Amino acid sequence: MESFTPPTASERLFNKFFGFLVRLGLGLSHNFLLEVRGRKTGWLYSTPVDVLVLDGRRYLVAPRGSTSWVRNALANGTVVLKKGRWREEWLVRALSANEKPAVCGAQSLPRSLQARGAALLPGAGGRSRGRVRTARRSVPGLRVVIQAIRTR
Repeated sequence: MESFTPPTASERLFNKFFGFLVRLGLGLSHNFLLEVRGRKTGWLYSTPVDVLVLDGRRYLVAPRGSTSWVRNALANGTVVLKKGRWREEWLVRALSANEKPAVCGAQSLPRSLQARGAALLPGAGGRSRGRVRTARRSVPGLRVVIQAIRTR
């Protein structure tokens, strides 16, 4: 099982507030509300995420590691990205270890992920380039397949 860095109480509070703003349609162009069904309960969970667009493909990167939304998304195979009234369902697949370094490179991440990404990478304690590159291979990024299943 991959590692997970839990958020602090203040980060959880900020995520709830920011998720509310994104639900209203506010936020930058890469901010969305991700909805996914729980793999055990079937309940609908939502969390704010940054969507990375690289070479015309959409990616979701989880700098905290194997979070609940990552495990739920992989189990279901689909997620819903929302912003205001816009809502679209996407297929997802886990990136291979060889694909992750290209996507998780600091130059391609949104600034909100750059600041906390290196600090949250498992095994990158000293943050030397070699350790960060090795740690990036363990980050569970999800590539969102371009084909939309359903749009509402």
